[in-house]
Amino acid sequence: MDTSVYITNQSLYVVTGRGSGTKVKIKKVYHLPIPEGVMMNGIITNDSLLAEELSAYWKTYRLPKKKIRLVIDSGKFLTKTMEVPYLKDEELLKVIRMEFQDADREELLFDYFPLEKTDEYSLNELFCAAVEKQVLESYVSLFHGLKISLSSINIGYACLLKAAFGTGAFAGKTSILMMMEGDNVISTLFENGRYIYSRRNRLFNEPGSTARCSELARIVSDIQQFQVSRRNEFVIRSIDTSGFERENLEEFRNQIAFLDIKIEELTWLGGVRFPATKITKEGEKKTVAGDHLYNIGNLMR
Repeated sequence: MDTSVYITNQSLYVVTGRGSGTKVKIKKVYHLPIPEGVMMNGIITNDSLLAEELSAYWKTYRLPKKKIRLVIDSGKFLTKTMEVPYLKDEELLKVIRMEFQDADREELLFDYFPLEKTDEYSLNELFCAAVEKQVLESYVSLFHGLKISLSSINIGYACLLKAAFGTGAFAGKTSILMMMEGDNVISTLFENGRYIYSRRNRLFNEPGSTARCSELARIVSDIQQFQVSRRNEFVIRSIDTSGFERENLEEFRNQIAFLDIKIEELTWLGGVRFPATKITKEGEKKTVAGDHLYNIGNLMR
């Protein structure tokens, strides 16, 4: 049994289960609050308070302390896609380092995730990420102090793409995946099932408000204009939502009705067995697989 952990500005998400290839069987899901101010955009800002909170949760819910697969996500991480011929790992990492050599950051660590090829003759397309070493070290130190053993640390975007491709959720679709987490929304464009790009936006209006839906509508309009500028036969037909306030969906639909794009809540993922409820401080509540893409993708091998 493996455990995937993802910490945001507001929440701790824990999923226990087992993955084999693109098949994942989830046993339990936890969604617990994190004190305000201990995390900011994926960076630990108050390690002692966060450690105290995590220690209490691990004790209360008897969470596993071994085989922990950690997901980290931040707007400060550097990401890009690139095409390369077949290369050995050592040579590939050299090429990736060169791609990020102009970044004005302290010591960087790199990772990459192979994207699906459009045909057998095309170059290998990679999703690449660069993270400052000190960011990873802060997480390693935190969990080491709690005597929780990390088996891996993965980037949120890469986990999202693993879930998307592994489950076939966007195969053959030209659509936008919009994933909400607090006041941030991550929008990912797929063209005929192929990953094109992602963007992250901070929302400034209150959850559930008409003004917030207007912000979301502007993001969709921008992405649609970008897709039109690509000048091909693929047209955005749908938006899949993850983590949205459900009371917002109807107003969101109204705001983008003129774009002729259908909004669907991402609930089911192929090859993923997922419980109907999650454990919260208030007891068990309904949940869906589509609201836990990072942790699901993180359990895929």
